[in-house]
This record gives sequence, structure tokens and C-alpha cells, in this order.
Amino acid sequence: MVNALANSKTFQRFAVRSDAMMKEAASGDAMKMMKEGQEYAKRSAEEVRRSVFEEMSGRGKGGGGGT
Repeated sequence: MVNALANSKTFQRFAVRSDAMMKEAASGDAMKMMKEGQEYAKRSAEEVRRSVFEEMSGRGKGGGGGT
């Protein structure tokens, strides 16, 4: 799972943008930035979850699928 996150462009984008938002929040309108950051984190976490799931499913037995 760590490897999947480390190689995930979505997760890397999330990490870079989160860092930028935190730096901005420390120097500006913290409350507004916090709300925007929460919304962004929620969307990004869902994208990362989906990306990791797809990555793991693709490497499973015959590409995932189900029962």
C-alpha cells in the first residue's frame, strides 16, 4: 500500500497542495483556508482511495472483478 501511495500521482498532488495550503494558512486568513483545505482534503482522499483501490484491484487475481 505504501508503494501504491508513493507512486500515485494523485497522492503526490494532494501532498504538494496540502503543504501549500498549510503554508498559506499560517500567513493569511486561516479560517477560510482551513475550510477550503478540509474540502480539498475530502475530495483528494476520495481520489486517492479510488486510485489505490484500482491499483490494488488491477494486481489482484485476474484484475479484481468480484464474486
